[in-house]
This record gives sequence, C-alpha cells and structure tokens, in this order.
Amino acid sequence: MSHGDSNKSAAKRVAEMFPEVAAEDEWALAQQQQMFAYPDEGYSEVFLKPDLALRRARKIFVDLLREQELAKAQAAE
Repeated sequence: MSHGDSNKSAAKRVAEMFPEVAAEDEWALAQQQQMFAYPDEGYSEVFLKPDLALRRARKIFVDLLREQELAKAQAAE
C-alpha cells in the first residue's frame, strides 16, 4: 500500500505522481542543456556534504581505471 493513502497501491500512487515528476525532470534537463553553452574555463565544482559518498565512489572508480590502464601498459611491454 501507498504510504500516503492506505486505500491506494504504491503502483497507483507512482502512476499518479509520474507526470509531475517527469515534468520536473524535463525542466531540469532543459536547464542542464542550456549550461552547455557556457565555457568550462574557470569552472570549479562545488561539492556539498551529501556528495561525499559520490566523490568517494568516483575516486575508487578512477583509481581502478588507472590501475587497469597501468597493468595493460605493463603487459604490453
């Protein structure tokens, strides 16, 4: 059942909310596309506390890719 209404299934509640959520996503995507018009020079990313896990995951991923590329280069020698 839906948390908001015990007489409604969660699937029905999601279906009712979907158009509004999709419209918000469409707006956000349109704003992001407009940002591509601005040059990257001088841009620096501002991280928030909730981004810590994402930043850590990115670092792990980049480190793994770097190790993989190094191993490939060493194997090719």
